[in-house]
Parts: sequence; C-alpha cells; structure tokens
Amino acid sequence: MADEKSYGWAGKILRVNLTTGSITTESTAPYKEYIGGMGLANKIMYDEVPAGTDPLSEESKIVYAVGPLTASGVPLAGRTTISFLSTFTKDHLVVDAHCGGMIGARIKLAGYDAIIVEGKSDKPVYLHIKDDQVEIKDASFVWGMGTRATTETLNTIEGNRACVATIGPAGENLVDYSTVYLDVQEVRNLSGTNATTIPERISNGLSNTLYGIKVFFENLLVFLVVNLPVFLLLAVVILLIIWVLRLIRRKRSQKNEPVPSAAPPKSADKPVDSPDKNNR
Repeated sequence: MADEKSYGWAGKILRVNLTTGSITTESTAPYKEYIGGMGLANKIMYDEVPAGTDPLSEESKIVYAVGPLTASGVPLAGRTTISFLSTFTKDHLVVDAHCGGMIGARIKLAGYDAIIVEGKSDKPVYLHIKDDQVEIKDASFVWGMGTRATTETLNTIEGNRACVATIGPAGENLVDYSTVYLDVQEVRNLSGTNATTIPERISNGLSNTLYGIKVFFENLLVFLVVNLPVFLLLAVVILLIIWVLRLIRRKRSQKNEPVPSAAPPKSADKPVDSPDKNNR
C-alpha cells in the first residue's frame, strides 16, 4: 500500500546459498517483533539451524543483520550483528558478534535488513552486493592473502566505496578462534592507505566526490518534499505580512498628503469711476 510506513525496516532479507548459487529475497515481516539486528539475526538462527548442527557443515548459516535505526542518522545506531554457530565454545551454541563501521549502513541502503549466507561452496568465492545486483564471484585470486591485502585488492576491483568483510589465512585453515575482518572505511579514508598511485587516488577522489554530490542532491530533494507543507505555510504568512505592510503604508501616505486650501471668494466687480466723470 502506498501509505504503509516502514518504521525503519527495509522490508527484505537477502538469502544466498553457496551450494546451489541461488540468490533470493524474502520479507522481513515475520521478524519485525524481534526489533534490532541482534533479535532479527538470532531469531533466524533459532528457526533455521537445529541444535547440534556442526558449525562448519553445509547446514550451518551466518546471518548479518541491522536494526530499524541503522542508516537513519540516529547517533550510535550504526551497529551490525553477525550471528553464527560458535566453533570454539561448548555445544556450538548460537553466538553473535557486533561491529561498527559503514557495513551496516551499506546493507540497509542496499535495501536489506539481513543477509543469510548458507550452504558451502566448492571453491573460494566472495559475495558482491550493489543494491539489487547481487553476485557470487570467484575469490581464488585473494586466497592466502592477509585481511588487509584482501580488502585493498577487492576495493581496487569493486571500488573504493565498497565495504569489505573478509577472512584471512586463519579462517581459510578453519582455526576455531579465527575472526572476520571488517573494513572500517573512516580509518582507511583518513589514513590514505588504500590508494598508492596517482591514478588510483584521482579515481577514488572523483568517485567519492561524485557520490557526495549525488547524496547531497538526494537529501536536498527529500528535505524539500518532506517540508513542502511548511514552506507553503511560510509563503502564505510572508504574503500576508507584505500585504498588511503595504496597506498600512498606503493609509499613512494618504493621511500625510496636504489638503488643498479653499480658494478665496471672488469679490464683485465695482465700477471704476472714469476720470472724465469726476471732472464733470
């Protein structure tokens, strides 16, 4: 419905199956009672991953999820929850990790409340998401690299604005306590370690500038449309004020105009005695 409010939800969950290569979306509606990325991710894990599942098996899942306030501009609301089966704790319970950076905002702005990664690929792959364009791509060329090198390589290929979540050799070798490295773009942009050559720096700078201009005009359009009733009301008030001021000025000018004085009455013409008459 056109008048339906989202209340911060994007409304879609992205599901990627690495075994079959299928990429599908589904509604967030069944999970809206579990507010926040943590509630959403853990509820999906509770519903879809039975107790006792091997964390490294094809039946296991990893869920990236964000809450309704993510990407809304609310301070401290940019966290991302990653829920999965623990490989390190007893009984492989469902655990969740939380991170900052821009990845949560990117997930929400791409149109998703959560990303479910399931199945098992027979070769190294990475998931590339750009709005509704989702691809599973070959990652053999970064296999064996460290997390920083992998991040920089993928940024060179996919663009400087891409937020990267990657594993390193520890994850590749299934170390129980290995972690996911999340690219914190703010640090990378300020440190300037992502681009080394002049063409790369020019390309990245131009890309960021064009993106900033695009975001500016998008936000300006939203601001103008959202506040249109206020602008119309202000315009009416200003026109009324101008009309009243002009009316007052007109009355004052009419009041200050000099009143024309009445002309003196003309006296009746008296006959003038000619000198001839007086001399008669």
